[in-house]
Amino acid sequence: GEGTSVEAGARNAYGIGAVTTAQLLAGGAAGAANASLAARSEGGSPLTDGGQNGAATPPQEELEQFNEYFQALDTFLNEDAFRTTVTENPDPEYAFDYRLTVEGEQFDGTTLSHTMYYSEEQVAVRPDDDDDDDDDDDDEKKEAYRLTGVMLMDGTEYIMTGYRSVETETEHDETERSEEFWMRATHPDDPANYVQMDLETESESERGENELEREYVYSVYRDGRLFERTSVDFETEDEQNGTETEYTLSILRDGARSYYEVERAARQSGVVSIGVNYRLGSGERGRFVVTQSADGTFSYRFDDGSHIDFDDFDD
Repeated sequence: GEGTSVEAGARNAYGIGAVTTAQLLAGGAAGAANASLAARSEGGSPLTDGGQNGAATPPQEELEQFNEYFQALDTFLNEDAFRTTVTENPDPEYAFDYRLTVEGEQFDGTTLSHTMYYSEEQVAVRPDDDDDDDDDDDDEKKEAYRLTGVMLMDGTEYIMTGYRSVETETEHDETERSEEFWMRATHPDDPANYVQMDLETESESERGENELEREYVYSVYRDGRLFERTSVDFETEDEQNGTETEYTLSILRDGARSYYEVERAARQSGVVSIGVNYRLGSGERGRFVVTQSADGTFSYRFDDGSHIDFDDFDD
């Protein structure tokens, strides 16, 4: 669990994958009703295409859908407030090699912690079609691993399985690293309900400048059938004035795709505000700002002056 950057990347990938898939599964994403996934897709993100802000407040169902992903993902996709620790497993109750502790800073600044027990084994990498080209063999490194484990969350032990492959290529003063990874959380009492996260990562370092692009794709299965798919495009750039981070949620459900572009804002006077541009599957678009009060209530304030507190959605 300690050492190379590849191992550090594995810890973070395992931690993010385990927590977010289990949290979406625990939140009922795979058990929700009255929706189906149709084979329809759209290219790009229409949020950057302009349009009028100040639109009417989106329907409650749309906001609940966004809020479910926002609260499950935002805590653990913010690497500045995300920590993982790996040790050898000291607990004989779990027959795995390692214990992974995952900590994330919540929207209000408090820390949330979860534990996963897991084992991993290195597996063979499928040769590429161009492996007979020896020119770059010394500059390429490929590795692949299989993971099994359990994630503890709210008294439930979610079954975890995963696979990770890493390829690193170095040429002159430029290094490129690509990673493919998937992790699946399955409910122990209902194996037909599960959530799988697929992650693709590309990083490039050249002359002291670093750029990292990540795409998370969450596939929600209910009764063994694909029910909903959400992609998260996450981009972090190191600039002179600091690090700029933003991500876009693209949710496909019942044949309609909605987009939410999330922009992080600095904490001011103990309050964090995050701006969200949205475009719904119906074509409606607008903007709202998310804040959290001291009692943990999330407030969504819209350009037309209206606001919704998510306590209003409690059963």
